[in-house]
Amino acid sequence: DNQPVCASPADIQGSRLQDFEDTALQDYFTCQKPKIRDRKPQRVTAGEGQTVYFTCRADGEPAPVIMWVSPQRRMITSRSSGRATILPGGTLEIRFVQVHDSGTHICIASNAGGNDTSFAVLTVKVQRSEGALFANRTGALLEFNETAFNDTQVFLKFTLDLKTILVSTAMGCITFLGVVLFCFLILFVWSRGRGHHKNNFSVEYSFRK
Repeated sequence: DNQPVCASPADIQGSRLQDFEDTALQDYFTCQKPKIRDRKPQRVTAGEGQTVYFTCRADGEPAPVIMWVSPQRRMITSRSSGRATILPGGTLEIRFVQVHDSGTHICIASNAGGNDTSFAVLTVKVQRSEGALFANRTGALLEFNETAFNDTQVFLKFTLDLKTILVSTAMGCITFLGVVLFCFLILFVWSRGRGHHKNNFSVEYSFRK
């Protein structure tokens, strides 16, 4: 007994379809296929946790019913509950958008005369928390400081090694020159002493008787 009844015109309002003859149906009942007013594709980019809206308004006779299909092929109607709902007028509202909400959302306007569709593309970007940004910046700073410290260590090590080599070379040269001078001094003293040394001979004569 749940037969549809007429809403207009006033003279047949409340009448059931079975109360009309077939010839009368053609006079009273005409359908106009739905037509979405703005079929231009909608594109929205949002961050995680934001709320986005996609409009879908359609004309037709009888008035078209609006529903949406998510990228996961889930039907969203005016009776749907959750983050995604349809507002009066056919506008799709998605609260606290997530990355998996990204994709193409399809609006379907339908009535007894047919249906019409339009598309809306949603892109959800990951929002990085302040803590993560601070941690990344701190890590980069620590890495930079560590690199600078390592470079300083290498430079200091190289400098110290160079100084050690120079000091060792200088000490070796001084030692070598000292030995050479000492040898020259010994030779000089020896040569002077030889030049002043004289051999003394004493000759004794004995006469034979």
